[in-house]
Amino acid sequence: MSLKFFDKLSQNLIELLNDKEDYNVIIEVENKEKSFTAHSNVLKFRSSYFRRELENIQPNENNIKIINKSSISVQIFNVILQYIYGGIVDLKNCETRFIYDLMLAADEFELEELTNKLETLLIETKGSCISVQIFNVILQYIYGGIVDLKNCETRFIYDLMLAADEFELEELTNKLETLLIETKGSWLRTHFSLFIILFLIETTLKN
Repeated sequence: MSLKFFDKLSQNLIELLNDKEDYNVIIEVENKEKSFTAHSNVLKFRSSYFRRELENIQPNENNIKIINKSSISVQIFNVILQYIYGGIVDLKNCETRFIYDLMLAADEFELEELTNKLETLLIETKGSCISVQIFNVILQYIYGGIVDLKNCETRFIYDLMLAADEFELEELTNKLETLLIETKGSWLRTHFSLFIILFLIETTLKN
């Protein structure tokens, strides 16, 4: 019989994260707005991204390795570290956009387990307004920059454009908008009233 004490282990590792002694890594985020301290052994064994980074960084005079991640927000990276150390991610009262940004950060740091969990969560919680098929196309664009619209119906392209706009994917939104105008003009004229109604709903929800 195996006895497992993961809760206490998680708690102790979070305490290690919060302990400002014996760290040997500093991660600067959000244009150096904040610095987080961490431990190279924990980072390397939890993330192949950090393993590669740390192997290529020379320590300073205090034997500290400094990693700069200016594009990552303080809030996002705090959650990332909580996951790396304690395996805990508290998403209570988090907006969809935050979860989406967290998923992108988790993918960047090659935290596959967290990335997959967040993908599933987004699909389930956005299911009422974004289909799984559309969300999968969004993910293909995010991770590979590729969107295959072969044999896609015009309504699907339109719904994809709305989803891209919701996730603030400006390049994809503009490309789809141009595609609809240039190749689907007759469809837009036929469904102009619906287009205006949905546009007003989207604008109202954002405001």
